[in-house]
Amino acid sequence: MISNVDVTKIAASQIGIKESPKNSNKTKYGAEFGLNGTPWCAEFCWWCFQHAGCGNLFPHNANAAYAQDQVVSKCGGKWIMKKNTSRSTRQWYLGQAQPGDIVCFDFGKMNAYRQHIGIVESVSGNNLICIEGNTSVSGSQSNGGMVCRKTRYYTQVCSAARPAYSGYVPPEPKPTPDPYAQIAVDGDFGPATKRKMQCWLGVNQDGIVGKATVKALQNKVGTKADGAWGPNTTKALQRYLGKNGHKVQVDGQFGRKTIMALQRYLNETVKK
Repeated sequence: MISNVDVTKIAASQIGIKESPKNSNKTKYGAEFGLNGTPWCAEFCWWCFQHAGCGNLFPHNANAAYAQDQVVSKCGGKWIMKKNTSRSTRQWYLGQAQPGDIVCFDFGKMNAYRQHIGIVESVSGNNLICIEGNTSVSGSQSNGGMVCRKTRYYTQVCSAARPAYSGYVPPEPKPTPDPYAQIAVDGDFGPATKRKMQCWLGVNQDGIVGKATVKALQNKVGTKADGAWGPNTTKALQRYLGKNGHKVQVDGQFGRKTIMALQRYLNETVKK
């Protein structure tokens, strides 16, 4: 019985492998696929499925978009999110994502143009952790010449398909975060800070700052509650923090100093 974990383990074992020579698109994945010297993100996925013993679940197609289409149409998989440009639907997918999903990425302006393909390993906050071929640490993300573990923000994922695995291994359940726990004062507006802020505001603690959270914040700090977090909202927050013992420059910039002041305030205020 082949599971999604089998595929992600094979993919992870390849992290760090590069094309050779540099900028040649030549890899062992392309050589085995039979089309060496071309962009190889889909060839990498195909290779992982072959070596996990479930080559029938991923088509012999080097085109990222067509390969994902055929995971569904030819290989018996199903769509989880099909070429959708809606921010809310992309965010919804975070709650449905599973290890082993095949995702395509849009690195443009959310136009659902599928430029690149990878394999989901896990979910972290607003991000997918994926393993991808022909990407890079900091250079080209869709033709970078290397196998990498990448953190992808949810708006970059434009479509997601789930292969027809014969066995499914769910991810380990994560403990429910304690919103009253102290958070690091590090200037990083990450999920822990967002959840603690949501606890302070009395809204759903999902770690995602959407319209409802922004409106609650705007009401709290005394500015127009339109659900759009811009400079005026940040200025109102900065003035609020200053009045409550955490003075920062009122410049409308939601930067590290403002976030640290907010984190200190939340640690003082949000207690059992």
